[in-house]
Amino acid sequence: MSPRAFDSSILENPPWLKSKRKYKMGLSPTSLDAWITTNPKAAIFDHKKQLLAENYDKVVASTEDSQPGQIALAEFTELGDQSVYPDSIANIASQIAEDVCIIDTSDKNRFIAGCVCSPSYWDLNKKIGQPLWDVHQAVDGLNNYLGENIDRFINGLTHKRPFERENWFVHGNSKRMHLSPEEDLNNEPNSWFIRTERETLCRIHEDFIVFTINPRFVPLHAILDYPQALDSLKTVLDGFTDEEIIYFGGRKKFDQLACFLEVNATSS
Repeated sequence: MSPRAFDSSILENPPWLKSKRKYKMGLSPTSLDAWITTNPKAAIFDHKKQLLAENYDKVVASTEDSQPGQIALAEFTELGDQSVYPDSIANIASQIAEDVCIIDTSDKNRFIAGCVCSPSYWDLNKKIGQPLWDVHQAVDGLNNYLGENIDRFINGLTHKRPFERENWFVHGNSKRMHLSPEEDLNNEPNSWFIRTERETLCRIHEDFIVFTINPRFVPLHAILDYPQALDSLKTVLDGFTDEEIIYFGGRKKFDQLACFLEVNATSS
């Protein structure tokens, strides 16, 4: 990735701005036209195609009762005509930029189907079939701070009214697939990447909601040109708990990043 080959808006208005904690709802309405990206860039298309060909069972999973949800997704998106893969959700996800998950809101907000080619520190096969509360259990603090709000928001979503938010991580590279945290990074933070995720929620049926994920990457060193983004990221890291540091990638990675930001911080 060249020094300027990224969307500068990510650092002009980063998802951690004006927040003292990493975990927040931060949801705002979006339009159905902007909900999913039906003409993904070639690199994303190729990434998905390769994983679906070589590691299908790692990136696609569903429960035995997920078929009604997958049919609802196909009808809602009008992308169900393709039949390259065994699962409808894989055929649909292969045509768009986003990874796709289906939540059954009639049964404890249970995660019933997913095609996830770009996870950040989670494994689809370990989460499928679980209620969202259990899915988020590994992320320390998320249920404590947001669990009830997430359930309440999802249960209140109305048909065809999608919402979006931005999530963020820091990775040692720009690889799209990370099943577990990076605990031992041998490269310096100057070569790391900020990963942001546009995440959406949309009710496609009275019983089903779709959650989508679309990651973007920015070289960490680019933050040096955006003092407000750097200082606000430092503030958020200062509020991490010990458990959040573990999920982030461990103390060593956290300390490396904190040192990098401290050395380059503009605020006193």
